[in-house]
Amino acid sequence: MDTQIIVAITTGLFGAVITPLTAQVIIPALKKRRKDSPMESKPERPLPTFLHAGVGGVIGVLLGYFLISPIFVSTCPPFAPTRVNITSPVSGTSVPRLVTVQGTACHIPNGRELWLLVVPEGVTVYYPQTGPVVISSDGNWSASAYVGLDDPIDIGRGFVLIAALADQQGSAAIRTYFAQSGPEFRGLEPLPQGVQLMAQVRVVRK
Repeated sequence: MDTQIIVAITTGLFGAVITPLTAQVIIPALKKRRKDSPMESKPERPLPTFLHAGVGGVIGVLLGYFLISPIFVSTCPPFAPTRVNITSPVSGTSVPRLVTVQGTACHIPNGRELWLLVVPEGVTVYYPQTGPVVISSDGNWSASAYVGLDDPIDIGRGFVLIAALADQQGSAAIRTYFAQSGPEFRGLEPLPQGVQLMAQVRVVRK
């Protein structure tokens, strides 16, 4: 069953129980503690229990579905720290030269950009991929990455795909990589200042 529905049912049941209890037990008990008023008032006719339960249940369902359940199902729960994950490909899988990398990002600070880097195993050179990566409103992102060269020598070689956050200085350094004339691009070594590695997976070129 969908998580939102489960949460809504739970909060609805809670509302159906707590509302009659509050209206018929807690509130009358609090009124008895007050001093008697000099003016007599007509006693209020209590609403039926089922009516209290029905109103409380409906309110509980609405609160659970629209306000509480998003905390459990959202990729970016409120008050969560900055987080970037790579969900595909998974570590250890074999990938073609051109691969689609997918992931999630949560609470990215203003002024930070998401970049995808590729590092061949055995070296410490970072090869930025076209970016920055666009993060959708639901926190998901997707980008293409070239894993190695179009050369049989890279088949079977391990590569590390890295999701990184860069501030203004780090993004400027990454953009200098794309300003090279080519045809072969020299990777970034060492990692530029202002670039923070957030998540990585190891893949094998097939």
